[in-house]
Parts: sequence; C-alpha cells; structure tokens
Amino acid sequence: MFHLQLIYKLLIVLNILNIYILTGAFMLKKLVYTVTLLFCITTLFAEVVLLKDGSIIKGKIIKMNEDIITVLSNYGEMVIDRSQVVNTYFDEDAYYKSLNTTEKKEVVTEKKSKGKDDSYFENLSKTTGKMKVNCNLTSTIYYINFDAFVIWANTVLGLKFETQEQKNALMDLIKEWIFQKRDNWQLLYSLCNTSLKTPNTFDIPVGKYIVWVGDNGKYTERKDDVIIKEGQTTTLDFTGFPTTIKVISDWVGAEVYFNDVYIGTTPCDGIVYVKPASVNITIKKDGNQFTKTVPTVNGEDFKIVSMESKPTTVNVTTNVIGAEVYAEGKYVGVAPCNFVVYGKPASVSLVAKKTNFYDGYYSVDINEVDNTVNAKVNLKMNFSYRGKAERSSFGFSMMFFDRYSLPDASEFYKLAIGVNYHIVAGNVNFIKWYSSIDVLFASATAKPYYMESGFIFASNIAFGLMFQIPINRVFIEFGGAPKVGFMIENVVFTQSDYLDYYNDKSIGSSFYEDSSYTKVLLGIGAEAVVGIKVMITDRIGFFAQYKIGLLEETKSLENTEYKNIDGQYCIIGIRF
Repeated sequence: MFHLQLIYKLLIVLNILNIYILTGAFMLKKLVYTVTLLFCITTLFAEVVLLKDGSIIKGKIIKMNEDIITVLSNYGEMVIDRSQVVNTYFDEDAYYKSLNTTEKKEVVTEKKSKGKDDSYFENLSKTTGKMKVNCNLTSTIYYINFDAFVIWANTVLGLKFETQEQKNALMDLIKEWIFQKRDNWQLLYSLCNTSLKTPNTFDIPVGKYIVWVGDNGKYTERKDDVIIKEGQTTTLDFTGFPTTIKVISDWVGAEVYFNDVYIGTTPCDGIVYVKPASVNITIKKDGNQFTKTVPTVNGEDFKIVSMESKPTTVNVTTNVIGAEVYAEGKYVGVAPCNFVVYGKPASVSLVAKKTNFYDGYYSVDINEVDNTVNAKVNLKMNFSYRGKAERSSFGFSMMFFDRYSLPDASEFYKLAIGVNYHIVAGNVNFIKWYSSIDVLFASATAKPYYMESGFIFASNIAFGLMFQIPINRVFIEFGGAPKVGFMIENVVFTQSDYLDYYNDKSIGSSFYEDSSYTKVLLGIGAEAVVGIKVMITDRIGFFAQYKIGLLEETKSLENTEYKNIDGQYCIIGIRF
C-alpha cells in the first residue's frame, strides 16, 4: 500500500513540473504550482509523530532532543513537547503496522474488562464489611469510596494525591464542590456506580466513605468519614419525617441553599428528612446573598418560608473626594455614593481606594430596624506623595516690622501690605524644601518724629526647610531659611520736636525743618516660620503662616547708619 502511494505522489510531482514549464510567464500560476509542489515533496518523505491524545503529525523531523521535537510539516515548523509524544515512525507504513498491532491488543483488553466500567475499583481492598442504612422512606443512597476516588483522580485525571495532606485536600474538594449542586451528583453516580435503594444492607470494601441520601435528586443529609471495617456492620440512621419547605422571595431565580447545599432557584421546594433543630436557608443572586434560620418540627408536613430582601441603603462618604468604594470586594461607585444591601447580613466590609493614598477600611453594621445606614471611610495620604499635594502657593501678606535707625535709636514702625509666593521644590516624608518670595509695599509713622513716607518697597527671597505634621488633611508646618533682600525707601519728614534722653533725663530739644530722602538697602538674613495648611482637595487648600525674620544690612547706596530691619509677617493665602 505504501509503495503505491509513493508511485502516485511521484507522478503528481512530475505532472506539476511539466505544467510549471508550460505556464511560461504567468507568475500567479507559477506561485500556485510551486506551493503545491512543496506540499507534495514534504509529504513524499513524511515521518509520523504519534501524540498522547491519539493525533498524528506528518512531516520531516528536523530536530530532536530530550525536551522537544521539531517537525517540518505542511503547516510549517511545529515544535512539540517531548512529554506529549508517544512514539515516532520513519514512514507511514511503519505507523500503520504499529496501529494494527495496537488495535488487536485493545480488542483483547476490552474482552477481559467487559462488564467492568470502573476498572480502578479492582485496586481496592478485597476484604469487605457491611453497611446498613436505616431510612423510613424509599430514597436512594449514594456513597463514594475515598480510596477509589483518589485512584480515579490519579489514573484518569492525572492528579497526584500521594501525601495525607493532599488526600485531605481532595476530601475537602469533594465536600465543597461535588455536593453543592445536584448537577454534579451524576458525576459520582457514573464514577462509583454505587447508588442503591434504601433501606438496605450490603457488603462493600473496607475503607472510608462519604454517604448521603436523596429523593429524586433532592438533598436530605450527608454523613462524612464513614469507616467500614472488615467483618463488622456499620449502621447509618437517616430516619425522620419529611418536611417540605417552600422558599419564595422577591428575588426571582435566586439560588437556594439548605445548610450550604444547593436546592434550586426561587420559587422552589426543599425536603428535609432529618431532625435538625433548625435549617439555615440562604438565597444568592447577582453577588448578593442573605440567610435566614428556619426552625423545623418533626412531623410538620409543609412550610412556606418568605425570603424578602428588605433593602437597606448604605451611604458612603470619605475624607478624600473621588475615592473608589468597594463593598465586600465589589465596586459600588465613587465617593460620595450609595448602594443597596438586600437582606440583613451582620455587617458589610467597605474599602476605599485612591491613587497616592493608603486604602481606607470600614465595617458597617446592618440591622433589622434601620433602612438607611451612613458610613465614612478615612484614607491617609502616602508620605511619598506629600510633595505632590502642593507645588506652589500664593498669599496676601500683612507685615509689621521696625528698623533701628539714627544715632538716637528712635524707631520707625511700618505696616506693610504685600504678596507672597511659596514654591515647594521637593520632599522626603515629613520634610520639604522650599523657596519663598515676599514683595511688600508699606506706609510708615515714627515717633518722636512726625514722618510720612512716599513709598516703601521691600522684597526678599528665602531658601530653606520646613517640617510637616499631618493630621488627615491638616498639616502643621514649621521651619526656617536664610534669605537675601533689598528695600527702597522714600521718606518725607515734617517738623518735629526732637527730644534726646540720657539717663532718663531730658537734655534739650531741637526743631527740624521739613526734609526728605530716598535710600536703597541690600542685606542678608534669616527667617523662622510656623503655620497651618488645610487641603480641601488633593491640589487646592488654604494656609496661614507667621514669619519673623532679620535682614542685616550689608550695603547701602546712601551713607546711613541703619543697621538692620526686623520683620514680622502674617500671611494668608491659597495653595495649589
């Protein structure tokens, strides 16, 4: 058969070559025939790679090592994980011969295992014990041998449960997942093939079992860790008068659970056969759920349980505008916002998130009385973001300062009105470095002289450090800086009596004519600052500062005896 295929493919190749020559300059046709030619040449000398899923890949093996096999097939290069390869064959003939041999072996194996759908049960213990199930109704008993399930998971699913911890995890998986929905029960029916009618006593292999009883697929009761011992009878009691509980709700189509076991969707009926003091009924829909505890009475035939949602509105605010709010991990909106809780859970966990802030957490209590609940979630600013919360500020200044002047040390008292510009250059946690520019215009009076000033213009620039103490959105600030500055002063004197005091005694008086002068002063000095800042948003806030500084005269454009300028500032402004 293989030789006939080889001859057939050779004829195709020769025919394509002939057509290729005859097509002349028709490039499109040449391209089509070239692709066909390559296809035939590739499959002409094809090797076969058999994969674990039963599929095969034909082509030329161009690379092979411990990890991969690279095959040049009709679809290009294919890289195959070596662990997925069953075998490789040098040609199709060798593959088909192997296939025929394998089919014969499978037929023999099928005859031997005929009638045994669950061959992995053959590995269970050959010794048996008895299980007796007492139930006052004709229900169906389902049980699963834990060891059989481990073997099935190992051989069929390829999962390895070798340690006791892994086996315990598997047992938890069975309890948590398989028994949650009736749709999953059928998996166990076909897997274990162990459903029987009750009441019944039967022999089963020794081991550990999970046993439960149902009626037309409806859950009644489950018993875990049932141990069957050799030559002994283990009795399980499932007796109890059935009580049908009908669950109705304003949530149409909500999932209903009895003691965490799925029953159906609302409205639905659930049957309780056993004698619990109460049953926890839970309904779930769209991520919301609530639970009601329902007392049961043995001998009561029928109950109607109304699971009305009773909505509670939760209003959420935060100390930061624009924070995202999550309730029980579910996004509900941007603060300020509200959402509705159905039913009466004990509490709802809230989380507020915003970039450059630490997450804020809050747990709000839900009760049977209040239809509206208010909750406030506080977030704290990330210290690394402190400098970004403000970059600059602009303020209006009111300044009271004095200058010592003249040989008699009389004082000029000046009230200045001006502006302040504050620039934040950077920050490290609680510390920021800044520059500040003050521009002031002032009028002045002096005693014992009577003086009027045409104008006083003063300006200084400071570069320094400032410490911050954060209290939510309020910051206490203090610091200091060296500074440089200058002053232009135009002074007009009016007549005045000059009194010179020496040892608290008057030594004379003089009379001065009206006079005036203009001076320009340059100096260096320092300032100390204390203030408070309140950020309304992430970028905008208000501040107030008090500064006290000294500007020592270094040069005067006029020949004066003025030595320094003492200044006290009060600045109120806006930060942005």
